[in-house]
Amino acid sequence: MYVLLILVGSYKLCSAVAFYLRVYAPTDVALDYFRSRRGLMWALPASVVLTPAYWGAGYAVTTLIDQGGPGWLNLVTALFAWNGLKFAALGLWGPILLARVRLSERGSARRAAVGSEATTPPAYLLKCQLVPSAADCDASAPAAVAN
Repeated sequence: MYVLLILVGSYKLCSAVAFYLRVYAPTDVALDYFRSRRGLMWALPASVVLTPAYWGAGYAVTTLIDQGGPGWLNLVTALFAWNGLKFAALGLWGPILLARVRLSERGSARRAAVGSEATTPPAYLLKCQLVPSAADCDASAPAAVAN
């Protein structure tokens, strides 16, 4: 029974920490923006710049630790490595998300165009309505409709 209480409590604690980080951590806020429709086109350039930057900062902090720096810098190194991994994953996943969104937009635009073609009369009928002379209507109409 106590094990179950500990598991439920640790689950709630982990979910609260994850929610807090999702809302307030700068990299998570940036990743949320880059996963939105407006930010998808900037996902790959940002990941190309930020992944090496985070890993380089992690390497710099590691050299500080090796030269006798304080031990708590290991947490900073782990944070830089984790953020670098998140942006590397964004660099791999971002173009796939962008292609999926563009394909769905193209499909919805195509469906909208098909729906509007059903309600829009053909161009030769519109021309006949604008120019009432019979010669203009017969010249621009298809052969099957002109007779």
